[in-house]
Amino acid sequence: TLSFDYKNERDYSTKILGNTYSIQTGLNLLKGEWKGFKFQHLFSYNRERQKIGDKRFYLFPDSTKLETLVSEKPDKDKIENEIIIEYLWEYNAGKSGFFTKILKNVFLEGMIQNTERLTIENIYTFTDREKAGSFSNIPVRVTIEHDSSYRMTENVEFGMNFKTVFGVEDKILLTSPTGNKLWSMGFEMGIAAKIIF
Repeated sequence: TLSFDYKNERDYSTKILGNTYSIQTGLNLLKGEWKGFKFQHLFSYNRERQKIGDKRFYLFPDSTKLETLVSEKPDKDKIENEIIIEYLWEYNAGKSGFFTKILKNVFLEGMIQNTERLTIENIYTFTDREKAGSFSNIPVRVTIEHDSSYRMTENVEFGMNFKTVFGVEDKILLTSPTGNKLWSMGFEMGIAAKIIF
């Protein structure tokens, strides 16, 4: 699949014109509903320009005397890039030794549907660092996820999720325009139950 998107935004309080161009590609290699790989790539470019003095950005076009002064902001170009790889698979809950040992007195049937997901992304902003204020660049961030879903009955569904994130953040401050690289890592897990009426 291939799709394009364009967004135009105008902020009349700061006189900033924003244009965002996005492209998304996808490749589906599934051999069944829950068997195989899926690939996705997202790329976006955001361009911001301040239009101080442009009458099209006046709050009151017919009365320039009512205009208030706004602080000057530098031009900004932001690029975001994301790659997502997913592997889908399923297995019979009743034949799983792991679940039958834990839930000895519970009869399990049906399929447990699983998704393994790898996301690699980076974000970079080109601007005048000494005038832009504080912001962050992400040279690289990697997210690894596992999702499991099991529908016990037509109205009851259970889910489980594991997520690990690690990467580098380049934090730009007015006191440090060259940036400060910060390594980070996190782990998250959750269990959910859904009752459908």
